[in-house]
Amino acid sequence: MPATQPNQNVNDLGHSMPVCRNAAPRKVSIKGGKTLYLCVPSQPEYQMQYLRSDKFSIKNLNDYQLAFERDGTNISGCSFIQPNGTFKAKRKKN
Repeated sequence: MPATQPNQNVNDLGHSMPVCRNAAPRKVSIKGGKTLYLCVPSQPEYQMQYLRSDKFSIKNLNDYQLAFERDGTNISGCSFIQPNGTFKAKRKKN
């Protein structure tokens, strides 16, 4: 599987999944049908690289990862894993 291609487990987020952490919105989206991106306010868009199952790393940034969390079979949020800690974010309801 190519490093940037999300596996079937994250395809249920659709083309975009807004999340909220400390009231600052972030968005995880799939572009081109295969590449996962993370958008953080006031920062560049980050391309993600597939690691395993529901876990991705930020391309060209060591020690920064994103792990999706599930409530049964649905993605309910994610964890931002950084050198200064792990920060959880819940999926925003539409």
